[in-house]
Amino acid sequence: MVIKIAVFGICVSLINSLLRRYSEHAAMFVQIAFVILVVSFVINELKYFFDRLAQYVNYIEAGEEFIADLIKGALICLLTDISHNMCKESGNVTVGEIISFSGKAALVYIAYPYISSVINVALSFVS
Repeated sequence: MVIKIAVFGICVSLINSLLRRYSEHAAMFVQIAFVILVVSFVINELKYFFDRLAQYVNYIEAGEEFIADLIKGALICLLTDISHNMCKESGNVTVGEIISFSGKAALVYIAYPYISSVINVALSFVS
């Protein structure tokens, strides 16, 4: 799968370099189409991963909330990274940095209950 995506990415890069001479908007649409196709490839391949993850959730008593937060965090990382890189490549570095910062803030918000639990456990050992 990685080789298929890499070859496809090189082809899209070549098409983009040709299209940018004529229309910046067309090149951007080609990039967006590439991202959508790659995400669909990855989602199809991750079906096995999610099936295995569902099996592990059955073994963990209170794991459903944790697994849901873990998946949310992974999706936030993926989406913010893609958005950040697309903005950076198109010359909107400031917008890309704001997207990156908002993704990090969202991750801290999701992780807060787990961080506070770890701190409480650590404090109980100290006292």
